[in-house]
Amino acid sequence: MQNGTIFEIEGFISRCKELCKDLRIVVSGGDADFVARGLKEETLVDKHVVLKGLNVILDEIWKRAKLRAGDGKASLMDICEKAIQIADEIITNMSLCVVLT
Repeated sequence: MQNGTIFEIEGFISRCKELCKDLRIVVSGGDADFVARGLKEETLVDKHVVLKGLNVILDEIWKRAKLRAGDGKASLMDICEKAIQIADEIITNMSLCVVLT
């Protein structure tokens, strides 16, 4: 089964390389080391890249929410409400998101 998983990932990478010749591969998650060792392609291993990305998004949403909330005297609840609105706008306007786990 492990070899089948690696074979499937290799096939996915090959198809992606047909579309993007300069493809860089980042392997994330708990099995990142195992997967990277099995791949023929050069990979970057970052077990926490998804969490880091989500943190960047959260920081940006929070910054924008504080700006939308106004004059610096907004309550925490007001800022949270703005953050939820911004997150909803992002999700509504998202055209494509591909996540391979």
